[in-house]
Amino acid sequence: MKEVCLKNQRLIKILSGITEDVFKEENLKRLSEEAIRKERKDNLITDLHSETDEYFRRALKYPLKDFGFPRGTLGIGTLSTDGDSSRFFHELVAKKLMRLQNTVGSPQNALCMLYPENGYIGWHHNGNAPGYNVLFSYSQDGEGHFKYYDKEKDEVVYMYDKPGWNVKCGYYPSEVSEPKRVYWHAASTKKARLSVAFVINNRDMWVNMIEYITNNEHDKSAIESQGPLNHLKSNGYI
Repeated sequence: MKEVCLKNQRLIKILSGITEDVFKEENLKRLSEEAIRKERKDNLITDLHSETDEYFRRALKYPLKDFGFPRGTLGIGTLSTDGDSSRFFHELVAKKLMRLQNTVGSPQNALCMLYPENGYIGWHHNGNAPGYNVLFSYSQDGEGHFKYYDKEKDEVVYMYDKPGWNVKCGYYPSEVSEPKRVYWHAASTKKARLSVAFVINNRDMWVNMIEYITNNEHDKSAIESQGPLNHLKSNGYI
């Protein structure tokens, strides 16, 4: 995943409207309490916390299919496919979330999740749902992070939040066609944190989204280096 700067004023206004609703004191309290009640703990590697780097090293010994989606989370989502879905959360953000989706031009909203204080999403790779991604994350104070495994360097890389909205863009390889390239990642936070993700299968549409988000002010070479191996080879990026 590569960080890009949020420059588009229309998007900033929509995102600000979402945070105003979610982080309103009484709403945040209700959502956080529900998230804590519904914390999903891993039932496979039970002696390690699913967000820790030690857990990740252990997870590598299991079949990839076991970690497409996270096995442990402390957060609450809006989507019906999310086991922690909340009708209240969905109703709170549905209209503005749809406006955001229509504005960026994505056909699919993959995630809208609130992490309460000390919330997290455990290690996983999304190889069962491959595609180009745009991830918006809101941090109250910057005390949260996204982290991923750099296979070439054999190390876990931390991407720390800045206060306010952060935007990351990247590609999740398929566990079937590119099992050695799956993108292991996790996230956690000290204060409440909100994440909204979109999945796009069309590369040109994804690039257009990034251009819109950044007002065309981004590292083009960093973005062009994302994608399936056959595309990168055919276009001379590797």
